[in-house]
Amino acid sequence: MKIQAGNTNIIQSALVAEDAEYADLRKYADELKDAISAISGVRKAEAVAFPEQELQIAIDLPKMAQLHIAVNQVIGAIQSENANIPGGSIEIGPMKFNIKTSGSYDNLEEVRRTIVGSNMGQVIYLKDIADVGWGDEDLKYYGRYNGEKAVFIIANMKKAQNINAMRNSIYKVYDSFEKKLPSGVRLERGFDQSKNVKNKLSRLEKDFLFAFLLVLVTLLPLGFRASGIVMISIPLSIMIGITGLYLAGFSINQLSIVGAVISLGLLVDDSIVVVENISRWIRNGVKPFEASINATRQIGTAVIGCTATLIFAFLPLMFLPGMAGKYIRVLPSSVTFIVLGSLFVALTIIPFIASHIFRGDVRADS
Repeated sequence: MKIQAGNTNIIQSALVAEDAEYADLRKYADELKDAISAISGVRKAEAVAFPEQELQIAIDLPKMAQLHIAVNQVIGAIQSENANIPGGSIEIGPMKFNIKTSGSYDNLEEVRRTIVGSNMGQVIYLKDIADVGWGDEDLKYYGRYNGEKAVFIIANMKKAQNINAMRNSIYKVYDSFEKKLPSGVRLERGFDQSKNVKNKLSRLEKDFLFAFLLVLVTLLPLGFRASGIVMISIPLSIMIGITGLYLAGFSINQLSIVGAVISLGLLVDDSIVVVENISRWIRNGVKPFEASINATRQIGTAVIGCTATLIFAFLPLMFLPGMAGKYIRVLPSSVTFIVLGSLFVALTIIPFIASHIFRGDVRADS
């Protein structure tokens, strides 16, 4: 089975009517499904939880016995009339066309006029011994919405679509479709994936803000200027890491977010070391610009080695085999890209900012 997260339904709604016939609910559900399918960003829409139509033939056994018609005779006649039989081929110059004789029924009247036998020189049609019409197949399961009879319409979206925009487009179709519904039939908006996405993003913002403040508190002993410079590395490193995830084909999901939270405390390490060494050089009387260059160059190798150690700790998770590996791979990848981003920021952007913000003597800031 090929499983893709993009196939998850973003909308699940219900046509609810306790007293309506399934034939009516099926008609409205199919119309709504077709309207949703016409939206450009919708990958697939389906209508479910109702019985499909089937051709029903109710035979009159006493009349069949009177006309000496057997049940197998009726079944054979219907099957033979509804069969598609190869009819050979036609050659036209260098081209050859296969022929298939079609005996498929096109309407109920053709079914009713199926010849099932003869009696005393009279042709007997199916309509003479049976009632033919459309009916509902046996229910395999029952659809209920809050305990009421319902059929469901579900939809998912194509890749690279905005779930909020898709939700709004679908709900616009709902608003116009509701005006066509008769009394007693109502359209209920059930599951909405965009609400879950919104709640998770909102919770993520709070978690990151809380973690950001915690890191800031731990950095205060460095001094206000130094801690402010180090804090700049957090958003920059995360932006670089997310860009790396995108280029590598990963999406933003719960595991990649967990990876970002894990790396939040790791990504400031390089910047702390660089900023503290720059501060030491300035305290020794070196100008800020020269101190930023020389201090960064002095510990550059050590910072790279420290970052490599962190990355190597997560590398085995990136090469796990099977479904478990595919599932978990985005987490170590998220940590790796963000930590690499922090290394780049610590060796380039942080020294540049420090050379402009630090004064000739940083002891007053500590």
